[in-house]
Amino acid sequence: MDGHFKQPPEMDFSHEDNLSEKWKRWKQTMNLYLEVAMEGREIYNTFNFGENEADKLEILLKKFEDYCIPKKNVTVIRHRFNTRVQNSSESIDQYLTDLKLIAKNCEFEHLKDGLIRDRIVCGTNSSRVKERLLREDGLTLDKAVGICRADEESRKQMKTLNEEEQVHALSWKTQNQRTNRNEGYAKKGPSRRDHVKRESNSSFSCGKCGTTHERRNCPAYGKNWHKCKKPNHYQKFCKSKFSKSVHGLDEYSSCESDGENYFVGAVNRKTEIQENACFTSFKLQDVDDPVKSFPKVFTGLGCLEKPYHIKIDSSVNPVINPPRKIPAALREKLKGTLKEMEDKEVIRKVDEPTDWVNSLVVVEKPKTGKLRICLDPRNLNKAIKREHFALPTIEDITTRLTGAKYLSKPDCNNGYWQLRMDKESQLLTTFNSPFGRYCFLRMPFGIKSAHEVFQKRVSQLFEKLKGVETDIDDILVWGTTRKEHDDRLRSVLNRCQEVGLTLNAENASFESKR
Repeated sequence: MDGHFKQPPEMDFSHEDNLSEKWKRWKQTMNLYLEVAMEGREIYNTFNFGENEADKLEILLKKFEDYCIPKKNVTVIRHRFNTRVQNSSESIDQYLTDLKLIAKNCEFEHLKDGLIRDRIVCGTNSSRVKERLLREDGLTLDKAVGICRADEESRKQMKTLNEEEQVHALSWKTQNQRTNRNEGYAKKGPSRRDHVKRESNSSFSCGKCGTTHERRNCPAYGKNWHKCKKPNHYQKFCKSKFSKSVHGLDEYSSCESDGENYFVGAVNRKTEIQENACFTSFKLQDVDDPVKSFPKVFTGLGCLEKPYHIKIDSSVNPVINPPRKIPAALREKLKGTLKEMEDKEVIRKVDEPTDWVNSLVVVEKPKTGKLRICLDPRNLNKAIKREHFALPTIEDITTRLTGAKYLSKPDCNNGYWQLRMDKESQLLTTFNSPFGRYCFLRMPFGIKSAHEVFQKRVSQLFEKLKGVETDIDDILVWGTTRKEHDDRLRSVLNRCQEVGLTLNAENASFESKR
């Protein structure tokens, strides 16, 4: 049998009759001989052939295929599928393609699309997208992929929108150690011309001697002026005698603007660029700091006026959950966190009997080491009635930003905690701890109506203001001009001050230019 697996004969080119068919057969034989190699020869020797079958290539390939395919381990492939998550730099299309390739060998059959959809929900690298997918009713694979693609595109656009321009600090130019406080200058930030490729051997207009020469051939090199005691320039071009800020321009192969600088103060000045005498006039404009202008809005935890009432389905039986064990290492930290929340009037102690008692979830933040206190309201959520208020999608918001040039993005400070609940609703959120029972005075994270209730309340607060978009606890203010943007931002901050809504100064970004 081994004799059939011998070296292919030489190709016979002498007879032109049926030469193409001869070539195909010889090529197949040669490919098989080259690719199967010694290990394949041993497998070949285990095959059983019928009469006149050993010389037929199709039968031989079929036996190799039958040998290899049963070696597939479906359990291992499914494990790989079920643990496949989207990498941080991986697009949804790349992730989807890989999932489909793995799923081909998982034998999912008619369940394949549903399982790929579930894998996308579990494996997406965006917690925001995951939350959106979990909220979606009747989610299909195509719908899930569409949501992921829209979010991906929106993040790219928002990244461009949120790039903040650098505001340069005010400083003073000295004149031989004397301070002139009548004129200021701004430190020059990085400009676009720094990225333009220079012609290394070209001549340029020198700001030290006033002539045009090649680089490193300045006639002023080595010259000193006795007043400033600084080398390598002529008296006429000494910068020490001026209190103006001079931006020197070299000659480049292409010309671009020197970038946009921000100054502090309100003066009108003219700048002069030597060589071709280019003049430009500009107005220096003050930029208000919203945090300083509205200190109450950026201080403490706010409280909206109308309390929230949780509506319960009376047909669902109340559940009292047993207390969960807390690691000994976290007990003192938990006690301090509960005391802090009690001082902020987020929670209070409960002494009376309650129908509902929820479990406590304690999560230690990896960066700060602080504890996040949440409910585990799985049983309570079965009884809560939703308000079914439509949440805005990223696509909805971005389409309304057409023409936006200036944007600010303040967000609410612990948004849910700024919404009070009535007493009946407070007792529904009772939870047990090693230090007794507590209940939330403000709306807690985790209850299934929280997103819709808070979105509805914030939308109502700003619905009459133009250029304002809200997404739960995020607020986006935009304008087509700086003045329009500033006026709208001031209206939003005034509104926050009126209703008692506070914002997080640390996470806020103001006046980003698109």
